[in-house]
Amino acid sequence: MKRLFFSLTWLLMSLSTFAQMFEGTVVRVLDGDTYDVEVNGTKLRCRLMNVDAPEKDQFYGQNSKSYAENLLYGKMCEVRLVATDFYKRHVVEIKVNGESVDSLLIAKGLAWRNPYFCTKLNLESVELQTKQAGLGLWFCKNPTAPWIWRNYNRKQKRIVSQCL
Repeated sequence: MKRLFFSLTWLLMSLSTFAQMFEGTVVRVLDGDTYDVEVNGTKLRCRLMNVDAPEKDQFYGQNSKSYAENLLYGKMCEVRLVATDFYKRHVVEIKVNGESVDSLLIAKGLAWRNPYFCTKLNLESVELQTKQAGLGLWFCKNPTAPWIWRNYNRKQKRIVSQCL
């Protein structure tokens, strides 16, 4: 029921928000898919659309964050604002040096394609190829997806926190 509410909320927000394009500099990387982008002196909290990266305390979360920092921190990016989410973050697509960050994260095995909000059809095949190659987090047989991880209690997280 909770997912249905978020899905409907997301859909309504997406339909009511016209996509805006702007350039900004990434001034902070919170985790693999959440960044602070400075645009004309204003800092915007941005959540990358189409993907869900591991949480910081989750298996491969620090790897995902480190890659995003190396790729984005201090760099000028092309940002496409799509919506605003439940947490008042700007949901965006970001390109750096002409490449989509969501595609790069999935191709390196540093994020999952978001099954609830992904709008790019090609990301499913990119994720499948990465999984078959055992790249990044996919070297684990069954890594726990972040949308499942977030619902676990502390004890459950400890149990699945390592690659088995």
